[in-house]
Amino acid sequence: MSRLFTASYVVALLAIFTLPSLAGAQVLADRVPADTAIYVGWQGVDPSAPGYAGSHLQEFLADSQIPALADDVLPKVLDRIAKQDKDSAEAVEVIRTVIAPMWRHPTAIAFVGIDIDPKTGPRPKMLILCQAGNEAAALKAKADDLLKQAGPAPFPVKLIEKGDLLALVIGYDQAETAIPDANGQSLANNPDFVKSLAQVSKGAFFTAYFDVDAILKMADTGTAMAGPEIKANWEKSRDMLGLKGLHRAIVTEGFDGKDWGSQAFVAAPAPRSGFIGSLLNGKALSKDLLAAIPENSTMAGATHFDLGGLVTAIRSAVEAFDADSAKQIDSGIEEANKTVGMDIQKDLLGNLGDEWAYYVDPTVAGSNGMVGATLLNKLKDPEKAEAAILKLQDFIDKYAESQLKDEKITIAFRQSKIDNVTVHYLGLPLVTPAWAVQDGILCVGLYPEVVATAANQIANKGKSIASNPAFIALADKLGDHPVSSFSFVDVPRRAPENYASWLVISHLAQASDLFGVPAPARILPPLPKLLKHLSAAGQIAWSEDDGFHAKGISAFPGSVVFASDQSLMSMYEESMMGALFMYPMSMGIPHVAIPAPAVEDKAANLKHIAAAAIKYSNAHNGKYPATLGELYEGSGLTLGAFVNPAHGVAAPTDLKGDQAKEWIDENSDYVWNGAGKDTTIGVDQPLAWENPAKSQGDGILILYGDYHTEFKTLADATAIIAKAKAK
Repeated sequence: MSRLFTASYVVALLAIFTLPSLAGAQVLADRVPADTAIYVGWQGVDPSAPGYAGSHLQEFLADSQIPALADDVLPKVLDRIAKQDKDSAEAVEVIRTVIAPMWRHPTAIAFVGIDIDPKTGPRPKMLILCQAGNEAAALKAKADDLLKQAGPAPFPVKLIEKGDLLALVIGYDQAETAIPDANGQSLANNPDFVKSLAQVSKGAFFTAYFDVDAILKMADTGTAMAGPEIKANWEKSRDMLGLKGLHRAIVTEGFDGKDWGSQAFVAAPAPRSGFIGSLLNGKALSKDLLAAIPENSTMAGATHFDLGGLVTAIRSAVEAFDADSAKQIDSGIEEANKTVGMDIQKDLLGNLGDEWAYYVDPTVAGSNGMVGATLLNKLKDPEKAEAAILKLQDFIDKYAESQLKDEKITIAFRQSKIDNVTVHYLGLPLVTPAWAVQDGILCVGLYPEVVATAANQIANKGKSIASNPAFIALADKLGDHPVSSFSFVDVPRRAPENYASWLVISHLAQASDLFGVPAPARILPPLPKLLKHLSAAGQIAWSEDDGFHAKGISAFPGSVVFASDQSLMSMYEESMMGALFMYPMSMGIPHVAIPAPAVEDKAANLKHIAAAAIKYSNAHNGKYPATLGELYEGSGLTLGAFVNPAHGVAAPTDLKGDQAKEWIDENSDYVWNGAGKDTTIGVDQPLAWENPAKSQGDGILILYGDYHTEFKTLADATAIIAKAKAK
């Protein structure tokens, strides 16, 4: 799981955990037009609302310091930012006076459509409504101020007030008419919306509704105006995807007893056609596949997915736009078939089944990590599929042999009997991918031991996930349906192994202490208390004649993150890659060429220079030094930071003070562009770069004003550098 995902999830959790409201009907649906095409609404903060009291969310927040972090620390941090940075002050003010009130109070966004005015062009029609209560006056004043700053729009934009209801109305000549009266025609009594709502939760915190028929009608109109070629291409794509078979979609999130539930429905009546239609035609999962998932699994899932059908759909999509491109794809596939020695789509993909499953069983590899993860496929034709995989395996062996014949290294698939299971594996250190076929099910894992255990689970008909108490309890909550896909996470069993990582992440909040805003000493509940608030989480999906349904449940929003480890997996991946590079050397193979540093490795020194630049600017009122030698002084860097690791030349170790600065300015492999500049340098302006004159490849790395690095070809880099020097 990426660090970006981790950061965004933590931010989302902080937002959700401070907003424990969730009751009532779909918010303000009676105040938006009946012909609304897209509607999004949320209830706003109300701790006294039904559902919150006694919920896992309330109990979790009561044992944590997240509310204090959001209610006390965050506002003070925003105040500090506004005082120190005038450019950010306006953004902070908008957060306080506009975004925060909208999040605290019932709010809805409604997109009605686009009118085409022959004189002025397209005119969007939409409403943003907030029932702001005692904050209505302040919210209106700030919104009026923002509208004045924005200046006149090419279409009508008006802010109106009805009691404590504020509405920003866009695209209506008479804005007041856009808001239905109490008993008027509105989305709330639109028959299609009412039918869709009947399939999900009526008292949800969050609701999103899409009138797909209306959206497609807009697309048809827009593409028709764009010209016959665009119109024809759109219609081909629409029909190939089967979009006309989709009519409406709705998603809700809210309390479900003590838990947090989600529901979704897509109105797509049978029979369905097109690629999307095939995805929605989910058959019930077979009992054989479920029986292959062990009882002790802490994470598992299964779904339908036709790999061969995907290739066919992609080719058909390309052909709909360009027949010549489709022929090129056919030629490429034919060439690949000749190279491998079989028809990949027919012999390999065509004999894989469309039922896939995965699981993690801690009794297999001793942990809940991905080391013990297993992938399963119920084969369509086991004998033909196994023959095709062996043929592909043979091709890989021969190709690897031809490429490594001069390196004295062998990379090849092996075969071994483990616990009466014939396991095929790729002979690599640390990660040894393996597979086996048992009773018509393909088992794939990162290690032979994992695959052998999976195959024996099938052969011995061991207890399956259907006997797992947590899985049974979750299934009871989700209801009895002809499930075509599911996911399951036993959060309480996985959380103890991952708690340490999330403890570290939670204490990033202590960064506020560095700016004089003390954060709580602890953020998360202690592990014993946290476990009391966790429960198994999961989702199911199924198809019926009326359309596609999905339902999910968890202890509280975001609780599943405690089942995932952010730091340890990253450490494992990095150590694994390092060991793979070192392995040939440890085996005494002197003739293997050490690969040139990857772009990420080469960027390390520029990142050190960036860190030193930040440190220098903080001590010099945002200004950068004139030279790299000046940057070096007091930075804590070694001379090695100014030598490109790709050149294989060591920096001197006996120079200090002015001698070191002089050596850097005369010999550094990097060029500094920060002289006379400060931290207001644009994000797209180069701050430093690898010396092109010393380049040993076809390009160089450039460090930009926001401290990120990019690799550029020498031609592009030369133009960028010339432009930067001209400024």
